[in-house]
Amino acid sequence: MELLYLDPNALEADPNGVREEPGNVEGLAATIAVYGLLQPIGVVEAGRGHYRVVYGNRRREAALRLGLERVPCIILDAEDPRTLIQQLTENVQRQDLNDLEKARAFLRLREQLGGEQPQNEGERDEATARAVGLSARTVRRYLGLLDLPEEIQQLLRAGDLSVTQAQHLRRIPNPRTPVELAPPAAD
Repeated sequence: MELLYLDPNALEADPNGVREEPGNVEGLAATIAVYGLLQPIGVVEAGRGHYRVVYGNRRREAALRLGLERVPCIILDAEDPRTLIQQLTENVQRQDLNDLEKARAFLRLREQLGGEQPQNEGERDEATARAVGLSARTVRRYLGLLDLPEEIQQLLRAGDLSVTQAQHLRRIPNPRTPVELAPPAAD
């Protein structure tokens, strides 16, 4: 394997890649604009100075939107029979944080950013959101999960309850009612 910095315009999406659409890359582009590309793109030579993306096409799309001139790329062996395995591993084995892990991470980041310069809560929410490429409203929704009773947090942790469902439960003024409604909502 070799690491090169390549023009993202010279990188072609793999027509046989496992991900058919890159989806919304605006948040990814925002974080790349601030922190740079943290993980190289895996590519194989495609001839005439072009390369085909094996993994990292969303990063490629974000780099193109940002107008980056160079991105770090790992040059892979085009004849390697493990190429499909590499594509699948990059996309399938990635496990997103659960909603409570996100909430705790946002809280830590918010506290860290607040320690750098005193701000009101709204400004810290905005700074946190900008740092991770989300809206302040989304960050606040996740932070609100930390106020929920442990029984509801367990359902969130297990993925049995969505953030939206938990937010609705959070709005109920009686503290016992959300705990009683959470299991049927998860079902």
